Formats: sequence, structure tokens, C-alpha cells
Amino acid sequence: MESWSSLGPLRGLNTSENPLSLGPGWATALNNIVLDPQSSLATKRTGSSYITPTLPTNTLNIASLIIDTSNTTLVAFVYTGAAYQFWRSINGAAFVQEASAPNLPVIRAVYFNRKLFFCVDSPSANRMYVYVPGTGVRLCGLSVSVAATVANTGAGAYAATLRYYKVDWVNLTGTVVNARSELSPSVSFTPSGAGTAARVTKPATLEHATHWRVWGSADNVIYKKISGDIAVGTTTYDDSVNPSAYSGVFPEAVGTFLPPPGVCRILASGPRLVLAGTTTTVAPSTGETSPSANRVWYTPVLGSLDQGDDERIPNTGTQKNFIDLSDPPTGDLLELAGPVEGQVYAFSKTQSWRLVPTGDITIPYLTYQISTYLGSNNSNTATTRSADVGETETGAPAVYFTNNLGVFRISSGGDVQLVSHDINPGLLATSTTRGVLSWPSKGRLMVITLLAGTINTAVIYVFHWRLGRVENGVLRGGWTQWTVPDANVATPILTTAMLHRENSETDVIPYLLLTNTTKGYRFNGTTAVDGVTTYAASLTAAPILATGATSYVRVDNPQIVATAVPGESLRVSATRDFGTETRSALVSLAPDGTETRVVRSVEGLFQGDVTALEITIADPLPTSAVWQVDYCTVPTYRQDPR
Repeated sequence: MESWSSLGPLRGLNTSENPLSLGPGWATALNNIVLDPQSSLATKRTGSSYITPTLPTNTLNIASLIIDTSNTTLVAFVYTGAAYQFWRSINGAAFVQEASAPNLPVIRAVYFNRKLFFCVDSPSANRMYVYVPGTGVRLCGLSVSVAATVANTGAGAYAATLRYYKVDWVNLTGTVVNARSELSPSVSFTPSGAGTAARVTKPATLEHATHWRVWGSADNVIYKKISGDIAVGTTTYDDSVNPSAYSGVFPEAVGTFLPPPGVCRILASGPRLVLAGTTTTVAPSTGETSPSANRVWYTPVLGSLDQGDDERIPNTGTQKNFIDLSDPPTGDLLELAGPVEGQVYAFSKTQSWRLVPTGDITIPYLTYQISTYLGSNNSNTATTRSADVGETETGAPAVYFTNNLGVFRISSGGDVQLVSHDINPGLLATSTTRGVLSWPSKGRLMVITLLAGTINTAVIYVFHWRLGRVENGVLRGGWTQWTVPDANVATPILTTAMLHRENSETDVIPYLLLTNTTKGYRFNGTTAVDGVTTYAASLTAAPILATGATSYVRVDNPQIVATAVPGESLRVSATRDFGTETRSALVSLAPDGTETRVVRSVEGLFQGDVTALEITIADPLPTSAVWQVDYCTVPTYRQDPR
């Protein structure tokens, strides 16, 4: 009796279960295959090109890559072996080094409000940095200077009335306040009564301040601004007003203009920045925000004061822009993800939280703990992103994150699901350092996870989230595996990845960077070439047990339907009983005429006395050709009982 066994539609890679229990639709090995949502059996992935213009030739380690919101600037933080550098490429021009960049490793960066904010790994510093186009790199926010000095000036009868002075600093572009400091300590002064004014001399110019202002008080309690914005090139201000007549504006509450601390994670959520964790253990300087490893900070909403709102963390008697999530060290925050419907997700090594917006300006988030044992366990200094926003199979938003137990998904409602059940043995055996990148590309939505390994063993696991299905509370299906560009490099690791929308709303291009190589990759290829290297693709289907192992079968010639590719062939192999015998044949994909699909009978795979049969479809050699196999069936005939 004849029967036909179909290999598809393919559900994905499965290495976690006994292959004999899998049944049709599963693969025990996949390499450089895309799972097609339209139910084709296997599609060879397209490749990547080197990022151009090329980065400096002396680059040994690319630390991070950012594409700005205008899609015109490519930013790379690189390590040359001797120094950390910051390079920019504008509108496809050659990379130019930013001379003012700090010689510090950059671990995270985000574009926000037309600025690039970035976190550095510096145990001795408690500040973030910001790049402002046209200005360069500087510290984020402004700290506090020492007190000014005051002396008599001129000859006259300025009243000998005790008064007090403070100064503050601003960074201005025209009239726009980019950053502002807290007020300095006060200085008291009583004029001699024989001068014309009290001359206030500014302290040494603070950091990147462009202007300074003078604040006066009659009692060292109530201060008013008595000067305008004074360019830092002008070193003095003469006060000839009686303190009782000071009429300027009052200062904001103490703690309104504290600069952001030196954090390890940062993201933009609507009109504010969200920050978490720390890389430093040093005590804060005067006028700085205290570091804390288990704390989330958030900047005020843009426009709340219009005075450096994106470069300050208020900590006043009535407003505290931070949330402590847990006690160190278990609560040390190592990752942020979001926003998802306005919600931000925070992860320590063993815990995870959801920050839900309230609509309240002073208390913008309520916190809910998602798990007390599942977190995302990247080092706080790792550039590898271990959590990112993606979608579920229904298109609902979700957060994907990795840890030493696998890959997990959190829905917007807070439910947690294991995503990597099908590949967990290989995933966990490879490394504990994993990066995750959500990639909405041309209608196919996927999460790319790159794993560190030894030479030639690093792989990219790819999850097609539209093909995953929840079965008994576990997400099944959707996984495949890709080779890593430059896989011959020792322990290649994904250090960063960014998405770039280049042509249309659906054309989103991922950029991937590896350590120990001078190259970055742009996954926009149309052929099977990574940089200049061709690669092969292969599929091994789960074993076919046509009679459930109750009797032998005879296997006849499989039939395949595939795209027509002139000059190319596929190798189809049939392995009997787990390696007892393997027979292979080449199948030409060349069209006979103008057809777009070829229908081929795979000759030479006839075998008898078969209990279990494994079919492999593969490139005979690495080739730039891209192909798609839509259908493969295997005819079998029942023989004698075993």
C-alpha cells in the first residue's frame, strides 16, 4: 500500500525533544533558512553587506552603533586597542572622528530631542554624556560650582547693607536653555558704604556652561535673580541695588536641576528619558544625582520648564524623579526595554518589573513586579542588548528577553512565556552571553539572538514570531538558525544592533556589529552573500516513521517543487534508520523554459527495509543563489512487519 509523507509546512527547528516524537513540519537541523509565513517548506535567507562607508581601518572592536532619528547620521563608538573613539558618517559620507569624545567605553546610547545621549563604563565618574550636533560631546547637564567672590568697586555711597549672593550656570543656544545647574553655595557681603556697587566675580567657568547668572538675597533664604544671562567671557557683575529692592524671579526648588547620573541603561519613552542602574561606586559630587544600582530615573516631560528638561533629574521636597525597585544586589538593574503601550520594563539578574504610566506629572509610573526569579542577566557594562520590543503571533506588542534559562516573552498584560523551548539545549549550551534584536522587516517579524561561542561555532537563532503558537502554555514553533558573518573570528559576539528605516514604512534594515572584527553588517542583501562570502543553506526534516515503526517500508523517489534558478542545483539526501545508509542526488533548479517553478522527481534515493527516514535538502556548496522549496513529498510502500 502506497502512502505519501509531506515535510511541510515547516513549523521550525526543534532540538529539545526526541526527534521520533516530532512528526511532520519539524526540522532537526536548519541553517540559513527563513521560515516563510506563507507555508513554503524552506527559503534560503538573503545576505548582508558591509556597512559603508567603512569604519576606520585601525578599529579592533566596534563598541556600539546608533542611527539617528533623521536617518542621515550613522554613529559608531569604536575601540582601537589604545583608545575609545566616536565617529560619525553623515548622508553616506566618510566617517569623521568627533574630537571631543571621552576616552571611555560606551555601553548604551539613544537619540532623543535631537541629541545623542550615551552611557559610559566609568567606575570613577557619575555622569552621562550627550552629543549635540554642531557642538560636540559634553557632559549631560551641569553640576554645581563653588561660591562666587564679592568685593567693593568704585567710589560712592552704596549702602553698607548685608546681602547674600549665589550663582548658577546655563548652556544656551540663542535663548534656548539646553542645560542648567543648581545654585552655588552662598557668599555673604556687606559693602563698605564708600563704593558704587558690590562686584560679584564668577568662579571658574563650570564645565560646558556658556552663561552665568547672579542671584541675590537680603536674608540668605529668599533669593531672586538680579542679573540677566552673562556670557562666561564676562567675569564680573556689579550689583548697585539695595537688597530690599531685588525684583527678579524666584529660583525653582532645590534639586530641580540635578544632572542625570552615570547609568548603564537608557531609553526614550514618549516625551522623557528613562534611565536605570549604574556603573560607578563613587560618591556623587555636590549638585549631582546619587548613583544607585537598583534605581530607575526619569527626566521631566519635555516642555515642563523648557530649561534643559532632557538633562535634569528633579529630586526636590515635592518631586522625586526616581523609583527604587528592589534591594541590591539582587535588584541591581541590568536592562531596560520598551516602551510598550507607554509601559517600561526593567530587569535585574533574577527579577523583572513593569512601570505603568499614570498620567500624573509628579508620579508618572506605578510599578508592578512581573517575576521574582526571571530577569535578564547581562552584565551592567555589556553593550549587548538582552531585551527588546517585538510582537506576538497576533500582532500584539510584547517584550522579548534572554537569561541563562532561555528566551522569554512578556505580553503587555504582564504574562510571561518561554519562547525558546524548541531550541533550549543548543541555546543554553552555547553561551550565557546573548543579545536580542526585534526586526520588523518587510512583513516578516522576527527576533534575532546572537550567541557567543568558540571559533566557527557562533550562530544566530532567529525566531519568526508570527509563526509561534502557544501550546499548553509554552510557545512552540518559529525558530531557525543562521551562520554568523565572519564566523572564523574567535568568539564573535553581537555587540550592538540597530534598525534603520531606509525606503518605506515596511523596509526596515538591521545593522549588526561583532567584536574581534573590523566589520559591521547591513542585512539588506538580495543574494546569499555576507560581505563578500557566500554561504550554504540546509534543512533536515524530522524522521518519517510511515508505519509508526510497526513494519518496514520501501522509499521511492521524493518529489519537490522549488523556484527556478538557472545554473543551480540542490542536494537531496535520504538517510535510513539514523545513519545506517545515506543516498544523495543532485536536483537541477534550472528551468526548462520560462516556468518560475520547477517540479522534480529526485532520482536515486530508492531504499528498502526502512523504519525511519530523514530527508535533507541543502546547497551542495556555498553559493550566492537564493532559492525556495515550496513542497517535498516522499512516497513509501509498506513491507513486511518488523
